[in-house]
Amino acid sequence: MRIWIRLELSEPNLPIIYRKIILSWLKEWIKRGDPDRYAHYFATSQVIKPYTFHAYLPIDLEKKTPDHLWLTRPHIDVTFSTSDYGDIAAIHNGLMSDPQFVLSYKSIVTAKVLASRLMPDPVIQSGQLWKTLSPIVLRYPQEAKQKKSYISIEDVGPAEFNTALNRSLAKLANSVGHSAVSTIELIPEPGFKSIAIPHSDSDSGPAGVIVGHKGRFKLNGAPEIIRLMANAGIGDRRGYGFGMVDIV
Repeated sequence: MRIWIRLELSEPNLPIIYRKIILSWLKEWIKRGDPDRYAHYFATSQVIKPYTFHAYLPIDLEKKTPDHLWLTRPHIDVTFSTSDYGDIAAIHNGLMSDPQFVLSYKSIVTAKVLASRLMPDPVIQSGQLWKTLSPIVLRYPQEAKQKKSYISIEDVGPAEFNTALNRSLAKLANSVGHSAVSTIELIPEPGFKSIAIPHSDSDSGPAGVIVGHKGRFKLNGAPEIIRLMANAGIGDRRGYGFGMVDIV
């Protein structure tokens, strides 16, 4: 389940850690649309969120700097995806509660909503070709984090990559009430690779770097499990806008 939102920014640029800004706006819509859901999700960081998001940014590559992304126009498109219809209802109700409400993030940027619409659900089958809209991030288990926190498929190979993917899937399935879940297999296509992504969970200090993956791949498995992951996002850190995918 997905909802598309077009925003007009006060200035045609965003910090390189723009995901945190967009997340703050999604939180605001959920809070306005369903305060109880907001309290459940954000009273503690330990709650697994069954959603992700992707922002299309028309980046002006000639003006890009290490800290900022300059845009060719002051409009961005945000797509929010979730396995829980209640999340969509909360965001929709939050958007409708005050269509003229001006979003802000500290003194960095403000935005207003220009348009929004619900998106149709695709037909999902095993073996389809997919692409990343936002990078897929996978963490090492807690006991294996002495040297690295994030998995790179080039370092571990497809088999261990899929083990980590299914470990993340099991946590997601348990959080949404799936008592048993079959595994899936991600088969990377040529060009599927790891990339370094600037990211920070805090408002102060420089952005750090985490490892994600982008490219095309096939997913084999039960269609209902693939649908769960496609809606909630694939991998870890989904709530920060990672792991959103789409059928090619």
